[in-house]
Amino acid sequence: MKKYSGLHALYMCFFSKDLYRDVVRSWKGIAFLYLFLLIMCSWFLISLKVYMVMSDAINGPVKKILEQLPAITIHDGELKIDKPSPYLLTLNSNDTMDPALRRQNIEVAIAVFDDTTDDVKGHDEVPFLVTKHNFLIQSKDGKAQQIELKQFGDVLYNRASYMQIAETVKLWVPIFVFCVFGPLSFILCGILALILGAIGMAVAGGSNIKLTYGEAVRVASVAFTPAVFLDTLVKLLPVPQSPIWPLIGFFAAMGYTIFGVMANKQAIVVEDSMPGGMPDA
Repeated sequence: MKKYSGLHALYMCFFSKDLYRDVVRSWKGIAFLYLFLLIMCSWFLISLKVYMVMSDAINGPVKKILEQLPAITIHDGELKIDKPSPYLLTLNSNDTMDPALRRQNIEVAIAVFDDTTDDVKGHDEVPFLVTKHNFLIQSKDGKAQQIELKQFGDVLYNRASYMQIAETVKLWVPIFVFCVFGPLSFILCGILALILGAIGMAVAGGSNIKLTYGEAVRVASVAFTPAVFLDTLVKLLPVPQSPIWPLIGFFAAMGYTIFGVMANKQAIVVEDSMPGGMPDA
């Protein structure tokens, strides 16, 4: 009978040998379910943060940009706007995400709209250009990706439609993050748990501990809890992102896998050679 539940494992995995013994004895068929639910809960919290960040952005700098956008009509691949051409869209550097720009307090060019020509000369530093027949995305290295406006079909965009698109993006991006990155993270951690299970078997063999490979994988699945906690905190808190964090998480999972395997080592009982425990006279 299972002695400890997944709720116990959330904190007992850090210190309890008894938990890992119970995982080996009683968690058959549920260790991967525990890992899946743990990872999905982690990505649910991360998705909530994504939603809040996007909400702040849309209610802040994005809204200021949308309020400046001209009404756009594309018919037969040709652009028409309700502003004099060329129309320059700017954003104050205080509203940008770049700390270096925020200190300068200048107007930063975001996009240029020109429904009279396809000539883009003089706008090399502007990220987005919408000309009479083309939409261009320019990078800082001078390269540009060009899309013909006729690929968008006949469309009409105004302030109401801009806000509707922004609200749709705000809703669906966190859902996408949860539904895609959550399962992908579980698959990755599942593969790593299989690898750690093999390492656990090697440790068990070297220490004369009787474990099956399935039992070692169970231990590894629960041992991933500290790594998932670390990954969640790194994504939620304002700490510098670095490749070192996943490595720390993996080695933590390896350490707790070894800890869990060693917790299942049985004490050796030495029996007396004679009944009663007394040596021969």
